[in-house]
Amino acid sequence: MVNDKLNRSLYGVTYAPKDVIEPACGANFRSVMLDVARISRITSRIRTYGTQCDQADFILQAFQELNLNMTLAVGVWITSDEYSNWKQMRTLKALLSKYPRKYFESISIGHEALFREDIDEGKLIGFIKEAKSYVQSLGFTDLPVGTSETSGEITPALFRACDFVGVSTQPFFSGIDVEDAAQWALDYLQQTVVPLRNKTNSACGIIISEIGWPYQGGSFLKAWAGSEEVQIFLDSWICKLESSNQAWYYHEAFDEPWKTVFDDGESKWESHWGFFGSDRQMKKGIVMPSCNATINT
Repeated sequence: MVNDKLNRSLYGVTYAPKDVIEPACGANFRSVMLDVARISRITSRIRTYGTQCDQADFILQAFQELNLNMTLAVGVWITSDEYSNWKQMRTLKALLSKYPRKYFESISIGHEALFREDIDEGKLIGFIKEAKSYVQSLGFTDLPVGTSETSGEITPALFRACDFVGVSTQPFFSGIDVEDAAQWALDYLQQTVVPLRNKTNSACGIIISEIGWPYQGGSFLKAWAGSEEVQIFLDSWICKLESSNQAWYYHEAFDEPWKTVFDDGESKWESHWGFFGSDRQMKKGIVMPSCNATINT
């Protein structure tokens, strides 16, 4: 826990604790608490992808132990495995019953489950309705429940079923120069997702569930993964969004070295998306942007 020049300039970050892959489940509370303490220096919101291996429980315990003014956007990982889905939902309900409402930012049922073709839309909406019903039974009437998908999988039915829909928006994979990335991301949202929501006359919110830039690992068309590019992206994106009401989550809190399994030829960026390195330290050449204000926490 070094004393970097950090501030809560990020609206939120995505976070998957180390070793939360079943059935091994090697995650432990001490490691997660150290991670959360580090994350608390840059944001007040954490977004997860699943409930397996006690990860959400450890995070919420850390909020309490460290007396942090933070919230968790709980992710529920939905797949084609019905038993796994049942366990994820059961754990979600246990967490909601165990911890105070103040620690929960939102609930996201599924992350790109439709894109992966792991489940059909009807079944996904069924899980969303189940979660909403349980939230209502606890009296958490203001706790939003939704999902996260790629823009191509978002339909009017999802907008009608959800309190919010999250969109994975990664300008790196558009292959554009990083100088244009921040504006591209905002334009992408306005041109592809907002019009669809407006056609449904729905009050459903739209969040950016993932956005970031890789620190190293190659290039995709005009998009280069590098430290200078990360800094350019952070400066332009954070300062552009500082006075906006748009909810967004930087992808991701820490590098995940295990993702080298996704390396393909010259494309070796999957393990380098972290704001911090896997050692919890700031990456060389990266500093917090200096905008006129920090994100409202």
